[in-house]
Amino acid sequence: LRLWELGPWRASAPDDAIAGTAAAAAWTIQHNRTNPTSRPIWELRALESDGLAITSLAFAAHGRWLADGRMDGSVRIRVSDGSALIRELPPQVPEPVRAVAFSPDGRRLAVTNNGSTPHILVWDTEAWDHPPRRLIGHSGAIYALAIGSEGQLLASAGYDKTVRLWDLEIGRERGVLQGHTLSVNGAVFSRSEEHTSELQSPYVISYAVFC
Repeated sequence: LRLWELGPWRASAPDDAIAGTAAAAAWTIQHNRTNPTSRPIWELRALESDGLAITSLAFAAHGRWLADGRMDGSVRIRVSDGSALIRELPPQVPEPVRAVAFSPDGRRLAVTNNGSTPHILVWDTEAWDHPPRRLIGHSGAIYALAIGSEGQLLASAGYDKTVRLWDLEIGRERGVLQGHTLSVNGAVFSRSEEHTSELQSPYVISYAVFC
């Protein structure tokens, strides 16, 4: 896992990501001489993962925490710059964590749990020792999670070709969105519109990819 310091960076083409080695830095200096519009992005920190592949990542909106799901089913929560480990959640099942998502206020962390009965674990970040709430409904592996801007609605998507909506306050399914003919690989909420608009409610976008 690598963290990159963007600072005042703004997108331009091409930009060079530097892993901190002398050879990489020398190459970048030479490259920038011939491409004056490019700017280097310096690596802030490389984080060890004990040889386990990292399969999902999420920052908390308040900017203080970073969660990474791993191949063995565990999840690590670190301070956002990676300098310290806050908590490690042990594997519930030995399956990759395909998605993690923080609520906007950081009070909840949703984690996929793709065992024999795929479901979502919702952790209370103010009471890590309490058992997580389990949201059960998908009939296949869950690939994506998204939490709405108000923090009450969770969307999950997966192999069963559905997007399911969950009420995080009461832990119940609110609805099932159907129509995809392939596995659903992602979902994202729009932000609620506060100004006058024909679209007054947030909506969710999902997509499927054939591989």
